[in-house]
Amino acid sequence: MTQLREWGVPEDQINDVARFGQDRAAPPVIWPENADAFRWFLAVQTQWRMAVGFGTAMVLGLDYAGAGEAARLARIRTTPRMFDDLRLMEAEARKLMNERRDG
Repeated sequence: MTQLREWGVPEDQINDVARFGQDRAAPPVIWPENADAFRWFLAVQTQWRMAVGFGTAMVLGLDYAGAGEAARLARIRTTPRMFDDLRLMEAEARKLMNERRDG
């Protein structure tokens, strides 16, 4: 939950995530049509390319070669639409991580 807060996820959404783990009747946080893309995003969470220097670091984006390998190892069958979804999540995460660095 701490990482969700660091990424700027609104508190009501964090509470939904916590409730979903405790109450299986709660609505899912991730829509089924997005589940595979989200699983892929979680599988590549350590594959960020960074620019580091002069006492600062900037998130550049995901290492797509590493993302492909992570999908293969996690047995996630990717599609072009999933890659678009992954890139959308990447862009938002990159923006939030870089804002956090600046703020």
